[in-house]
Amino acid sequence: MNKIMKFRMISGENGGSLVEMATCCMVLMPLMFGVIQFSLAFYAYHFVAEAAREGSRYAMVRGSQSCKNTPNLDNACSTSNGATASDIQTWVQNLGYPMAKNLSVTAAWYSYSADTNGHATWAACAGQCSIPGNQVKVTVVDNYSLAVPYWKTIRVPLQSTSTMVISQ
Repeated sequence: MNKIMKFRMISGENGGSLVEMATCCMVLMPLMFGVIQFSLAFYAYHFVAEAAREGSRYAMVRGSQSCKNTPNLDNACSTSNGATASDIQTWVQNLGYPMAKNLSVTAAWYSYSADTNGHATWAACAGQCSIPGNQVKVTVVDNYSLAVPYWKTIRVPLQSTSTMVISQ
């Protein structure tokens, strides 16, 4: 072979598009999968926020007076204490949403009081707390696993809180 033929074989563009495609895919594919993972993380946060709202609504409707006002309500009317923290956690975890069994649900009750200037304050409740007019605060936490290609997998704590006034 002569020198001109060898030069054409070395400087030819055969396979150039394959190298360009591989280079572009190394950047675009992780970017695409990263966008999908972040979209799933936003979906998981939306679910956590909705679960907190559903839990506080469950407790709001099932106060200490709920059996008298709505006798066909599905809570156990044997006690007149209203919804408990374990009732709320069971309700949230049985909503049927994905990842619902992994959620950590806490509930706290607050009673209304006014100071000498008439400013409203909400203090942590002791004793009978599920009476109408008190507040229930439900906090839902999920540790979401965010996995983006070529990047370490991290756990993102997603937390949402919902507070409602007990109505019955």
